[in-house]
Amino acid sequence: MPLLRPQAEEYRRRTFAAQRSDPSRVYYRVARSGDDVVGFVHAEQPADGEPDEGPEDERPGGEEPDATLAAIYLLRAHQGTGVAERLMSGALAWTGGRGVRVEVASYNERAIAFYRRHGFSPTGATGCFRERVPTLHMRREPTA
Repeated sequence: MPLLRPQAEEYRRRTFAAQRSDPSRVYYRVARSGDDVVGFVHAEQPADGEPDEGPEDERPGGEEPDATLAAIYLLRAHQGTGVAERLMSGALAWTGGRGVRVEVASYNERAIAFYRRHGFSPTGATGCFRERVPTLHMRREPTA
């Protein structure tokens, strides 16, 4: 019996397949405690020549397209242990200093503070995840 809902399982399969086919574009890592997966991070970079899909006001002209932090998740029992810091550090290193954007639930103050500690700032843009979760767009400026 799968541990994930069917939609989550399909997302996981597609993401792993994309990473295997082009690890330079898709970054996916899990954090474990013993044999248990306790968290993960998923980031993506556009292919060379691929246009940036973010709002125009999020990226100044002339910069290469941003990477996207698609997801970072950690079980509540492992929050505050440094695991999320390691997941984020690995993802940011993988982006090679390019700008990075993320969409976060606008009411998740803990997550917003976490992203701010990692150099992300609100862009002013908002959205709605799956037509029910209000989101705030944040961006980390390029570092290289």
